[in-house]
This record gives sequence, structure tokens and C-alpha cells, in this order.
Amino acid sequence: MVTALSDPSTGWLPTLLDRQMPGAAPDAPRPGWGWLAAATAVGPALAAGVYAAGLERVGSLQALWVLLGLVLVAGTLRLGIGPGWLAPVRGRTVLVLGLALTAHLAMWYLGRRDAWSSWGQLLFPAEGPMAPLVPFLYVAGCATLLRLVVPVIVARRLLGLELRELGLWSPGGSGLWCLWPVYSALYLLLLPLLIAASQTTSFLARYPLCRELAGADGSLPVELVAVYALAYAMLFVSGEGLWRGILLFGAERDLGVCALPIMVLPYVTSHFGKPLPETVGAAVAGTVLGWLALKHRSIWLGVALHVAVAATMDLLAAAANGMWLR
Repeated sequence: MVTALSDPSTGWLPTLLDRQMPGAAPDAPRPGWGWLAAATAVGPALAAGVYAAGLERVGSLQALWVLLGLVLVAGTLRLGIGPGWLAPVRGRTVLVLGLALTAHLAMWYLGRRDAWSSWGQLLFPAEGPMAPLVPFLYVAGCATLLRLVVPVIVARRLLGLELRELGLWSPGGSGLWCLWPVYSALYLLLLPLLIAASQTTSFLARYPLCRELAGADGSLPVELVAVYALAYAMLFVSGEGLWRGILLFGAERDLGVCALPIMVLPYVTSHFGKPLPETVGAAVAGTVLGWLALKHRSIWLGVALHVAVAATMDLLAAAANGMWLR
């Protein structure tokens, strides 16, 4: 087993580019770069087909897309590695994958805003001074519960996985900050794209997500924005905790680098209904964040990058829409 980036005895660049992951077992599969790329590309390819067919907004089909995509990923890896590529997979990894996918589908069918509109508002009516925020708080609350709290409890109590094994806890010396320049560079690379997007009609029609809080004069109540910001951050904590934490770290031991395309597939389908470039971009972002998280053994810099990008998008959109804090 190779060492993590925090080990000073190895150069950081060779370790970063090594397809063998620090937490993988010696017998974990290790496909060539071409087959790894092909398996990872299944998600964007599936998205392109679904969008071309006009089915991206048929939310009831999410389970079908996940199943179909995973079959295609497994078939691609079988072609690249051979029929025995799943031989190292043990029961605990199967349970981790089942737990993560169940959490994803539970959130998809029960935790999104359309679920609140159809039945959630009966339990959580939008009343009082927080009324404009209630639908968003419902989504953030469901995400925190279904994608983070419940899966972590199950992973720890029933599967015996510790927080550090899931990338959720990084004790001293773990190398948490060894890649902060890389994450900073990723943010700077994205910044011009965000600025360009903030000038488009489609972007301004969607962002900021707190637009419901704005008064007729464009003012945003600072106390409601603070609650919104905390809830928004929890969306990314729970998302990174599920995708890059429980699913990716949980499957790394037996699947090694093959856990990446398996994680990317449902991560991409979770973006169905959003613009196609954003959905395809999720595959790239998920792969990069997953790779880096495995290398420095933590999800938290990925959380920080996600929050920074989201905050920048909202700030740019709020300024362009003439919104201001009061």
C-alpha cells in the first residue's frame, strides 16, 4: 500500500499521480488510465443521452439511471481489468455502496424542493418570519439528515467504520492542509468562469438561491441571509460527506481507484434537471475532488472549495440583480 501525501518520505507529485490509493488493499483492482477515464466518462455520456431524450426532469426515473449507469461502469471496468475485477470486494464494501446509494435515492425522492411542495409543506408549513426560507431549510435539513447523519451512524454502528476511515476526521499530521495551494488554484481557475456566467440571463434567473428573501427594493434581511448561508453550507457538507466520504472512502479499500467512477456516476445523476453543462461539469469536479480527497485523506478542503464557489456565485448574482443586505 502506498503512502498518503502527508508522508514526507515521498515526493508529493509522484504520490498525487499514482493510481494506487493510500487506503486501498494490495489486491484492489488498478485499471490503466484509458479504462479508468472510459469508466469515469460513463456518467457524462449517460447524462448526454438522457438530456437528448428530454428525460432529465423526469425525477421518478432517478433509480433507473443510477442502476443503468452503474451497470455500464462495471462493464467498462470488466473490459479493462478482466472478469475477476470484483473478486477483492468484501461484504462490508457492498453494504457501504448500498448505504450510500440508498441515502442518495432517499434524498432524491424525499428531500428535494418538489417533495416539500407535494407533501412536505403539510408537515412544515411556510409561516411566520421564516416563511420564505422554509422550503430551502426543508431541503438542507433533509440533506443533513439523509446524506450525513443517518449514513454516518449506520456506517459507524453497524459497519464499524470510523470517521477517519470515511475522510470525515483528520487528526494532527494527517496532511489535511498539504494540498491547500491546489484547491486555491482550482478556485482561481473557476473564478473567471463564474464571472462570465454571472453575466448570462440563465444564471441570473437561478441565482442567488436566496432570491425569495429579497424585498421589492432588492434588500435582503441580514438575519435571514445568515440562516440561509448556514443551511447552504450544510448542503455541501452533507454532499461531500456522502459522495467523497462514505461512498468513496468506504469503497476505497476493496475497489481502489475504481471507486472513483462508481462514485462519479450517481453524483452526476444527482444533477439531472440542472443545465447540461453543470451536470457534465459535476463529473469533472467529482473526479478531481475525489482524487484529491483520497490522496490527502480528508473531504474538508473539498467542502471549503464547494462553499467558496457557491458563495461567489450568489454574491455575483446578487450584485448583478441589484440586491443588497439590510
